[in-house]
Order: sequence, then C-alpha cells, then structure tokens
Amino acid sequence: MGTNAYPYVFISYAHLNQDFVLPAISALQAQGVSLWYDRGIEAGSEWPEFVAEKVMSCEKFVLFISNAYLQSQNCKRELNFAISRKKEILSIFLEDVTLSPGMEMQLGTYQAIFCKRFPNMQSFCDSLPKEPFFNSCKNIPGTAQQTTEPFIGQQTNPNPRQSYQTQQPFQTQQYTNPWGTGGNQNTATQSSWQRNPAPNPINPVPEKSKAMAVLLAFFLGSFGAHKFYLGKKVLGILYLVFFWTYIPTFLSFFDAIVLLFRSKASFETRYKCRLK
Repeated sequence: MGTNAYPYVFISYAHLNQDFVLPAISALQAQGVSLWYDRGIEAGSEWPEFVAEKVMSCEKFVLFISNAYLQSQNCKRELNFAISRKKEILSIFLEDVTLSPGMEMQLGTYQAIFCKRFPNMQSFCDSLPKEPFFNSCKNIPGTAQQTTEPFIGQQTNPNPRQSYQTQQPFQTQQYTNPWGTGGNQNTATQSSWQRNPAPNPINPVPEKSKAMAVLLAFFLGSFGAHKFYLGKKVLGILYLVFFWTYIPTFLSFFDAIVLLFRSKASFETRYKCRLK
C-alpha cells in the first residue's frame, strides 16, 4: 500500500451523485488540492477498515449532501466517524434536503456551501478551490507522488471521470440536478451536460437578517412578525390568532434567544435563505 504524501481532504459522497461530485474533484485537483475519494468500486470485507483509516488520517473532511447521501448508511458512518475524530468539516448541499434534528445539530456548527447559489456547474467548480478551507491541503499541481493504493483519487488523476468509464456503469437511477440541466438518469457515461453546462434560471435565494429576525421576535413576536419574516406563515398566523393568550409572547422570547445563538449554516438550512 502507498501512503498519502500530503495533508489531504477526504471526499464523502453518495455514488448516485457522481455526475456532480467528479467535476468538483477535478477542479480541486487542478488547483493542487490533495484529495482522497472512493471511486465506487465494490470492495471486500476489509474495505471499511481502509476507509476508516483514511478518515482518521485526513486533514479535512468534505461531504456532498443530497437525499441520496442522507439515505446512505455508509456515508453517514463516514460523517459520524469524522465528527468523532474532530475533523474540520465542510458541507456542500447539492440540493434542498430536510435534515433530521440530529443531523442538523451535527452540521449546524460547520461551514456550508449551497450549490443553488451558483448559476451553473462551471461557476461552482471555479469558486470551490478558492475557499480558504482547502488552503492547508494545497500543493503544487503536478507534483503529487504516485501511489499504489486502490481506488485512490489523490491528485494523480486529473480526469476522475475516466476512471469511472473503465468500470461497469452504475445502474440507472433517478437523481435531482441542482442546476436544473441535463437528463434525468444517472449512468457512468452520461456527462455531456457537464462539458457544456447550459445554465437555466433558478429561483433566487432570499436574503434574511438574523438581527432583524431577533428584533422582530423580541418586540413583535406576540403577533408572529418574526415567523412571517422567516417564511413560516402558518406559525405566524397561529401566533397572531392566539396573541391574546400571552402564550405567543412567551414563545417569541424563547424564539429570539434560539435565533440569536443559531449558527449561520443552521439558520440558512432551516429557513432556506442566505444570511445577510
């Protein structure tokens, strides 16, 4: 077995999302970021030990979150192990997902990137390597040493998709395209939309101010003002209808405290907005 020559980033993703993840991997590698990722090849009983060792040894941990990721037990094991090892984590949301309370609590304190904020795949791939998160794992492009580790994707493979195309294609599955382009089936050979991304208009992500939400909750929370501001119209109506009972007044003070201490990533995920 070879060893990783540099501090590296562990890439955790669901193989169903390979069409979105592989271009990002290529973009990072082109800028000298040292990576390790599973190419999706069936492995034996020792494979979990091998992956665990890679998570333990990595400098940073990146997960590409999608509904497929949240349904994958292997992906969740990788994430939980990275958290237990106190790795620095970056969450990349490929699509709108509903996080369980436990998952939201786990990811709420970590950095997050939302793909829908970018007009197309090319814009996302151009911006990703510029994130300061990757600086400690950047090396001079083209200087990575060769390795004999199986299923490795660390800087020695400038075109990760080529590795997939030499294997049997994945079974056809449904997926969600975060940029609204391309087909509706996912196979190892379907990539024409990536080479020529055709951006479609997307709904702009609304901007919200946490300070404004806290002030509305504190001063006008009895009438549900903060709920309306954050897009929770049903709750806003309930606060307004029952304001005379003083129960909304009590709840709004609690809401103000929770909003004040909610992390940026948790705020944006819960209220589907961009924090000002």
